[in-house]
Amino acid sequence: MVSKIIALDFDGVMCDSAAECLVSAYGAFASIRGVSFAPGADAVPDRWRDGFYRLRSFTRDGKDYLMVLHLLDVGASIHTQADFDSESDARMRDLLRIYGAGSARDLEARFQESRRAIRLRDEEAWMEMNPLYQGVAEALDRCRNSFDSIYVTTFKPTDAAARILRHHRVPFPEGQILGGDKIGESADKNRHMERVRGMTSVPLEDIHYVDDQVSHLRAALGLGVRCYLATWGYNTDQQAEEARGLGITLLAETEFPDWMDGLTQPG
Repeated sequence: MVSKIIALDFDGVMCDSAAECLVSAYGAFASIRGVSFAPGADAVPDRWRDGFYRLRSFTRDGKDYLMVLHLLDVGASIHTQADFDSESDARMRDLLRIYGAGSARDLEARFQESRRAIRLRDEEAWMEMNPLYQGVAEALDRCRNSFDSIYVTTFKPTDAAARILRHHRVPFPEGQILGGDKIGESADKNRHMERVRGMTSVPLEDIHYVDDQVSHLRAALGLGVRCYLATWGYNTDQQAEEARGLGITLLAETEFPDWMDGLTQPG
């Protein structure tokens, strides 16, 4: 039995899914605007593409991707996480009305429906929009004999994350991918941590959790989980400074393979 566990977030840690999230969000946005759209990041108008990438670090889930496009549409001024959260709260009722949704959960479902449709249309192209970060690909390659101590924690469907890893020639065990379908609809990564503990019998203090979202890491600190910010993911200098102030360790992509290799070694 392993004595230490690494729990890796997927989007923004293992996989650079910004293009795929943009295309999935724009697919839903185009449908309500009556705009024809051939899925592909290059097919998204520059205004939406550039703005989405600029604001990606402030998002936490699928409904936030829809909110980003709405905020760009109305010309909201967003420079910080506080700006994004405040504008999102103020404009949520408008977004619900635009999508004919009754709740934030319905908005999340709308985003996921668009994602599924685009994936079904051309799964190969969809997977190509989800490349692995170079440092993560190297780390996974070096740790192929230690996958029993690594878990993937994601809001993506389990089979989607598994398929992306296989596409990139990473034979990661699907049973150790905890997707949103296994955890439930709550956007609470602490539920992932509790599930990992239950599956491994490893104390929470021996789970090393890597995420690019400070909000998820802040919550996990309360469980006693060891938390690390993936600085190569979707975060800003301000968020990195916040993480440092919370006592969260900052990891760089170049040091990640050695860090993960060292942590998965016996002893």
